[in-house]
Amino acid sequence: MDINKLITMAIEKGASGIHLNVGIKPIFRVDGKLKKVEELTSITAKEISNIFQQIVDLKQRDRFFSERELDFSHYFVSMPYGRNGKCCRQAERQSTSGNV
Repeated sequence: MDINKLITMAIEKGASGIHLNVGIKPIFRVDGKLKKVEELTSITAKEISNIFQQIVDLKQRDRFFSERELDFSHYFVSMPYGRNGKCCRQAERQSTSGNV
């Protein structure tokens, strides 16, 4: 699973957060409600690990493995302004959060 594609999909759906757990489909937080992304498949442990490696730095990774939890956000700006311009500007201000 490509994290950038997942984030792009979340932005397009108006999500303010992404929740990822092994064995279930990704969940987007939209208007304060958690919604499973039915068009995607359940996430494997390997996919979670790959996504985690892509979005945290070495210091965050070390903290996660020592404390067994990590609260973080991932800044993502990759979509052009246009029909989704308002959504993209909002995402830039808020960042995209993920629970891994």
